[in-house]
Amino acid sequence: MSEGAFEVADGPRSLILSQVQNGVFVRMAVLSLLDQGRGRNAAQAGQGSAK
Repeated sequence: MSEGAFEVADGPRSLILSQVQNGVFVRMAVLSLLDQGRGRNAAQAGQGSAK
């Protein structure tokens, strides 16, 4: 990447860092939802075998 490109990427109007941060939040939310679903499925599996 050229030096000019770094200046643009780090400039005051650049959205790169906020987009990266938003991507982190989205991935964390998706993983949390998947984990909750996995726990719910395990609980349902346990209920089914108790009958």
